[in-house]
This record gives sequence, C-alpha cells and structure tokens, in this order.
Amino acid sequence: MEVARTTIPGLSFPTDLLFNLDAVRKHCTADLATHNACLSMLKGRMQLEHYYATELARLADQFKIDDEDDSNDPVGAEHGAIDGKRGADDDDGDGGNDRTSRSSTLKEALRGLRAQYTNTSVQHKALAANLDEDVYQPMHTLYKYLVKKESKLTVCTTRVRKQTKAFEEHYRKQHIKFDKHFKDASTTYAQAMDVGIAREIIHNQYLASPVHLRPHEKHHPDKRTTPPPTHSLDPAATSDAVSSPQHSPELITTIGTPAKPPPPSSPHITVSDGTGNTSRPRSTSMSRSTLDGTKLVSWLLPSGQQKKDNLLITSVKAIETAETSRHECRVAWNGFEDARVALFRSIQSILNDYQVRWIH
Repeated sequence: MEVARTTIPGLSFPTDLLFNLDAVRKHCTADLATHNACLSMLKGRMQLEHYYATELARLADQFKIDDEDDSNDPVGAEHGAIDGKRGADDDDGDGGNDRTSRSSTLKEALRGLRAQYTNTSVQHKALAANLDEDVYQPMHTLYKYLVKKESKLTVCTTRVRKQTKAFEEHYRKQHIKFDKHFKDASTTYAQAMDVGIAREIIHNQYLASPVHLRPHEKHHPDKRTTPPPTHSLDPAATSDAVSSPQHSPELITTIGTPAKPPPPSSPHITVSDGTGNTSRPRSTSMSRSTLDGTKLVSWLLPSGQQKKDNLLITSVKAIETAETSRHECRVAWNGFEDARVALFRSIQSILNDYQVRWIH
C-alpha cells in the first residue's frame, strides 16, 4: 500500500530550512555518494558485458567442425571423398546412410550452437555500448555537474560564515577592550569621589574634552576658543601666590641663614696662613644645607590639592578612553549585525540554489 504524500501549504524550501543548511548539505552529500555508487555499478556491469561478449566470441572462434576444415583443405577433401567412396562400397547402403545422417545432424547442431554464441556475444556487446551511451554517460555528466555545484555552494557558505565569524571576533575584541577601559574609568572615578572631588567638576571637565567636539570643530581646531593660560586668569591671585610665604622659594632658601649673608663675589670664606697657602673653605652651613634640603623636598612633594588635580585629570582621561572604546565597540557591533543579515540572506539564496539543482 502506497503512503499518501502530504504537503503543508504556505511552507517553502528556503524559509523552512533557513537554519537547517547543514542538514540539507548532509543529505545532498549522501545523495552524491549514492549517485557515485550507481555509476560504479553501471561501470562494473558494462565491463562484465564486454568481458562476457569477448569470451563468447572467443569460444565461438575456437570451436571448429571437421567438414569445414576439410572444405578449406582441397587435398583433405579429396582423400575424404575417396575414403567415403570406399566405405560406401564396403558397407551396406542403409548403414552408410544412417551414419551420414547422424553426422550431418550433429554438425548442424554444432553450427547452430556456435552461431548462438556469436549472436549472444554481439548482443552483450551492444548492451554494454547502449548502457555506456544512454545511461552511464548522462548520469556521469550530471554527477560531475552536481559535484561542481555542491563544491561552489560549500565554498560560498564557508566564505560568508568566515566573514561573519571575523566580524564577530572583531566585536568581541572591541567589547573586551571597552569592558577593561570602563572598569578603569569606574575605578578612577570612584577614587576621585573619595578624595572629595565633586561629580559636577568631573562632568564639566569631561564635557570640555575633545571627545565631545563637534565634527566641524574637529576639522578646524584653530576656530575653537582656547582658555587663557592659568597664570593670567587672576593677576591678583597670581601675585599673591608668588609673594605668599608658603610658596616662596626665597623663604626656603633663607631659612637658617645668617642675618647678613656673604657677598655674591665671595660665596666661601678662605683662611690663609700668611705663607701664601690657602686651605679649603670651611663649610659654615653644614647643618643649614641639610635643613634647606629637607624644606626643598617638602616643597617639591605634591600637596593635597595637586593630588586632587592629578586624580581629576587621570579620571577624565580614563572616561575619555572608555567613551572612545564605547564608540569603537558600537561600530563593531553594527558591522557584526550587518554581517549576520548578509549571512542569513546568503544562506537563503544557497538553499534556494540547492532546491533548484537537486529537486527539479
């Protein structure tokens, strides 16, 4: 009993098997293997038919009949005729006729058998030729075409998948980079908040960074309004800072010095013994230089405000780097999404090509 085939309306080969390309390729590979096995069987059958026809023709050629050999040899035929005449004279008429009749009947049967072998050999040879021309060659041509087409489809599938994989790997690398920069920015931002820097200050400093420049400002940086130097913002404050005892280097260099320093022309005091020999100058400021070095180191070390400023700059730079990485990650994601859409469309086209080549 034949099973009735049913189809679901509204379904098509490209859409239903959109995510089953590997299954389709697997079945097509199995069909090609079956096709190749059928070609091998046909080729073996043709070889067998050729061998059978050749062997039958060889048997028919090797089989000889005595009268045919005698007819080909005139001397043998004459001796055979004389011997037959003598035998006919010696024997009775009835016995000679029986032997002649049996001999002629056997020879006719042998001739028919040899003719049958020859005819069968010709038939098998013709069968082998017909199999080769009508069956094997068309199937072999179709097999070569399908193998070539399947190879092209496989290369196309591998190429589009490889391209999509490359976009995916690029996006993952950009995402890892962005995640690292985001964690660094979060850490520095938390440290800045811990030391007392207001978030509004960080935000305003970040908004003034080149990351937020408009496109025409990026291409024409000379048209931007650059803030004046720090030392010219407030002359009064600058003069106070310069004259302030806390930041004045003169105070540091004069702490511990005598009330009346030596003149510039004689920075050291030399001692003469009256004979013209001068000894090395005595260092009258040994303890004074040590104290001056301590004060200088204290002055060069960053103050609390300087630490805050440095931390603010570091935090803003980390946020700028994280923002740049975010833009790069977004671009990589858009490229990956476009590659995925192109992959789905290519797979749909490939499945449609499989349908056209294998089903029709």
